[in-house]
Amino acid sequence: TSIGIRKFVSLGAGFPGIPERNLGKSNKIELTHYPILIGDYEDTKAQVESQLESVIDYIIVKNSGSKIYVYDDDGHSVVGVVCAILRRIDGWDEMSAIAEYVRFFPQSYFDTDAALLIANFDISKWR
Repeated sequence: TSIGIRKFVSLGAGFPGIPERNLGKSNKIELTHYPILIGDYEDTKAQVESQLESVIDYIIVKNSGSKIYVYDDDGHSVVGVVCAILRRIDGWDEMSAIAEYVRFFPQSYFDTDAALLIANFDISKWR
């Protein structure tokens, strides 16, 4: 709250835990949950892309100019994917955006399914 963040976005597949909900109530912070689990790209592509569109709309359209803290509550970071897609919307090329995604993981972990999602995600709606 001291740096002006009043909106938290949880991207984990699980529901945010009690500490997050209590933090929001006691500090008047809005907690929004978008349960995203990438899994196998070929099997989950349509569902995950739809969920990511909702997250991107929430960040860019609904809350333009607001400070938003985006986190993943279950330890499997989708935050890097969202950040990479936002970078692509800002004009970064696919490889630079994927490198941004990799930056979120220790020891340069590389998930091919996430990289495919970042490269193939349709950003034309937000350009």
